[in-house]
Amino acid sequence: MPVSDDSITAPLSILVLEDEFNQGVELKARLEDSGFRVDWYQDADTALSVLTRTRYDCVLADVFIDDMAEGRGGLSLISAIKQLRTTRDAETPVVAISGVGGQADGLPTASLAQALGADEFFCKPLDHDALLKTIVSLIAARGGRLPEPPRVLLLEDDFRQAYEMQGHLTSGGYICDVVEDLNSALERVASGDYGLVVADIYTKTPGRGGFFLAAAIKQLDALKLPDLPVIAISGVGSDSMIAANREYAMELGVDAFLRKPIPTNVLVETVREVLAERNAMKLRQGLG
Repeated sequence: MPVSDDSITAPLSILVLEDEFNQGVELKARLEDSGFRVDWYQDADTALSVLTRTRYDCVLADVFIDDMAEGRGGLSLISAIKQLRTTRDAETPVVAISGVGGQADGLPTASLAQALGADEFFCKPLDHDALLKTIVSLIAARGGRLPEPPRVLLLEDDFRQAYEMQGHLTSGGYICDVVEDLNSALERVASGDYGLVVADIYTKTPGRGGFFLAAAIKQLDALKLPDLPVIAISGVGSDSMIAANREYAMELGVDAFLRKPIPTNVLVETVREVLAERNAMKLRQGLG
């Protein structure tokens, strides 16, 4: 899909049709974590109405909607696909999802959805990593821009460990900047360019010893950025010391605590989980 000049800096947009609340919250949170703008609707009528007025880079639609308008049975995707194919968004890729197996209207659910025009089909429970890769591939194939992933700030003064963790996060799809001291970290945070901070509890910088995380959290509050998630990390001390540090860090309000050395998959997955949970929490607060 061609990108107009006035939308070059705007995030890619996805319309999600999912009537189950918890699954909708999780889908929205995970997609926003990956840099997309997400509009989530729980009924097909509203989603179709929006689609006639708004251009989206992708549509993710549950095949079956429980709370459907009277007289609308079968696959909710049928009307969605027909509507898409007769509007200006005819090239918008559509991914169908369903937790209902078996057949619909005499055909396997996946076959029917794709026959109607869906580009891909996923069964629930969803493999979110595979789903994200598919969405990105579909958008890229139509000439769309790919979303910029959240930027991660890593506070780590051990060069080797910083290099390794930065590589892990970059391989995981994130943009990662490294700083070696608390003052530099706080200056970066104040810029508002970051979505998450990974911070070593202890640094070896002269004059900056001790448990600096408490000061960092207080400074974040003073900068009016309390919603920025923080993952604390440490490899210093015995098991009992690590346990005490973990407890203290959680009391300060950090979102997670990891002990070094940190396996690649653990670091990347923790970042994803923390970002997704923070997005989901904001969504629940907004809906409340």
